[in-house]
Amino acid sequence: MHKKLPHISIEEHYQFITFRTYDSLDYYAKNILNQEIPKSTKEYQLDIYLDSSKSGAYFYNQAKDILKNTIYEQNNILYKIEIFAIMPNHVHILLKQLSSLEKIVKHIKGKSAYLLNKHFDKSGKFWHTNYYAR
Repeated sequence: MHKKLPHISIEEHYQFITFRTYDSLDYYAKNILNQEIPKSTKEYQLDIYLDSSKSGAYFYNQAKDILKNTIYEQNNILYKIEIFAIMPNHVHILLKQLSSLEKIVKHIKGKSAYLLNKHFDKSGKFWHTNYYAR
């Protein structure tokens, strides 16, 4: 049984956030998530796989710029960006919270999903519902 731990949201603290595109979770990735192995091992294996997977890989050229601009849009308002990496099918962000974690993730995922769906002439889910924060 998979238990979800609550995200810890403390303003003025640093968060490392990772989230991925909805289409990035293929059979192999789901298999990793369902293994009975330590959480840290599971996350490591999933990160390695997602870094090389082509499933849900949208972030090239203009799409990458759309996401980058969305991330910077609320810099120094909702959060203070330290560094981020946009991979082909997921993103890693290290930031200092200036607002609630929920509000930060909702802004980045919500605004970028709207703009990216418009860019790709798609509709529906763009981002996977979950995100990882440490």
